[in-house]
Amino acid sequence: MDENCFYRKVFDAPDSRIVLTNPEPARAYADEKRQLLLESKNDSYAHSAIKQQLLSFFQKIYAYDCENAIFPNSFPGQDVENHKKQKLLVQDIYWYVGLPLKLFHQELINRNSFSFIDLSWMQINYQEVYEVAVKEYVRVLLEIPHPVTIKINRKMEEVTLGNRYQTVDEQGNAIDISTPKSNDVKDHAIATTYLLPPLIENILAWYLKNSVLALWLDGIRRQRQYLTETEKNILGRLDGLEHEGHVFFVGNKEDFFRMVWTIGRKYNILPDDDNMKDVFCKENVMIGNILRSSYARSIIKEEYFQLLECLFDSKRKTTRLTR
Repeated sequence: MDENCFYRKVFDAPDSRIVLTNPEPARAYADEKRQLLLESKNDSYAHSAIKQQLLSFFQKIYAYDCENAIFPNSFPGQDVENHKKQKLLVQDIYWYVGLPLKLFHQELINRNSFSFIDLSWMQINYQEVYEVAVKEYVRVLLEIPHPVTIKINRKMEEVTLGNRYQTVDEQGNAIDISTPKSNDVKDHAIATTYLLPPLIENILAWYLKNSVLALWLDGIRRQRQYLTETEKNILGRLDGLEHEGHVFFVGNKEDFFRMVWTIGRKYNILPDDDNMKDVFCKENVMIGNILRSSYARSIIKEEYFQLLECLFDSKRKTTRLTR
């Protein structure tokens, strides 16, 4: 089926919107990947591999479509070729990344097994923001024309839609997710669109900081006998703050990070890498800093890093475009 996606796509542009007029192979591909995601959902290694394949294949399809896709002659814009590539990028992200995952998530909701993550471990608790994004996302997936409320059970061991939270309408009545959906709902998850980028940015920033901090802790514990009292005090503040194999620091002072970095350099635990230092020491690491970071590129899987570039690189302006 994958090779069938390399076909000449024909786009129309009614009302300045881009519409794929021959989407059948792309739809079939999305449905096939949905099934593979479902079959592998209890095998984290296989599931991750399929997602990586999705992202890798999307890049190949986009490169092919940039050379072969057909747009109407009246396509708007001053820089027509660049504008086409921007619009095409949004289209291909939808058809080859978004749609397979959307179908997968819809099926999880229908099976009462849609996972809900916990962000309370972060320096700032973004859980409420994340929940608003999920509510909007679930509403659109279920094609419900009014807001939904997700009642959350805070027990960490319960992670499914059925056990952990219940979807209700604005009157508080439980929504039967097996009922026919409204055909009038054609909007997008606007709240999700605006809330997820800063969440992704902050989660990535803390992931990068934690990776450096884990390296620091691993090395500094071996040097414990040589530490000064101040250094031992800093180690004591961080020692033991482990969560599922990672270390999370709950402070927010840039000077503290710089002090930790200086200790790491003193004992040759951290490399003489200004790029890594910037990511680790800056209190506010923006998505632009991450995209320009050679350290971030070195530890984030290539397929995911490329997707981040497609979504957030200011030159592509992808997040400003709509389908």
